[in-house]
Amino acid sequence: MTKPEKAGKKPAGGGFWRWAIAVIYFAGGAWLILAYAILLGGKVALSRLQLDYVATLDMFDYVSSALILCANLAGAVALVRLRKSALYFFCFSLVVSVFSTALNAATQGLLAAIGRSGIAGIIGGWALNLVACYYSYRLKRSRVLS
Repeated sequence: MTKPEKAGKKPAGGGFWRWAIAVIYFAGGAWLILAYAILLGGKVALSRLQLDYVATLDMFDYVSSALILCANLAGAVALVRLRKSALYFFCFSLVVSVFSTALNAATQGLLAAIGRSGIAGIIGGWALNLVACYYSYRLKRSRVLS
């Protein structure tokens, strides 16, 4: 016979942070898709430097953005479902993001085009990704993720 569960007891790993991270990633994914639609649709005025940068974007840039988006969304879904693949998706996303950003900064003038606020956004995104990786790692280590 199994022990009856206590009333009001939270399920393991079912806390606030799992849902908060997932909602942030779902909202971020929607925002990225909207931003690309606005940017590529010519609906926003860009400076000359920004226009020059956008003109240098190639298939690698779009594919890496799509990979990052898909990995983040898959990680968020896996985290909600308490799957250990969440850790791997978030780590993959972070590695691809750091690599593609470094490559764009070195070869395409990314930092000059996005300015200080853009750099702060990139660092904030990496910090969020590190939090998601660490949280997923802790849940995996404590055997909450299966």
